[in-house]
Amino acid sequence: MDNQSLYDKIRNTRKALGISQVELASLLYVSRQTIANWEKGITVPDARSLEKLADVLHVSVGSLLGDVDNVTRKMNDPNNHEQTAVPEKPLTNQEIASQLSRINELYAEKMLRDEEQIETLKRYAHFGILLFLIAVLLFLLMPFVRYWYMSAKSGIAHTVREEIVTIGEP
Repeated sequence: MDNQSLYDKIRNTRKALGISQVELASLLYVSRQTIANWEKGITVPDARSLEKLADVLHVSVGSLLGDVDNVTRKMNDPNNHEQTAVPEKPLTNQEIASQLSRINELYAEKMLRDEEQIETLKRYAHFGILLFLIAVLLFLLMPFVRYWYMSAKSGIAHTVREEIVTIGEP
């Protein structure tokens, strides 16, 4: 479970306990949409909500955040074959805040990248629409261009002449 992200751990732990998003939301005094956003990785819980969440899910805050020290110890231990568990040390409030801050920074960077991709797609869409409008305009102007081209090629001047016709008495 250490390789999972925070939102995976929240979702998997909630499902393992058989708690719905609505039930978890009512236990934490937040909306169901808040729980859904946490589980999708759109937002992260603040420190106080994270402590309540860990308490309701019967896990430690360190296990939700992924205690980096424990993961490092497990990876560096050559005798560890994932059967032996290193006991978790409780995280201090400062460590919780630091890890939440780091997670928030990662989410902010992800959101910024997503916004940049959306802006790029908007530019491509605007460019495509402009090209389409130019093509439609050229298609609509084609008969006029053809008429102008044919008259210039034949050398016939198409002018409007006015003739005055007078009717006289015989």
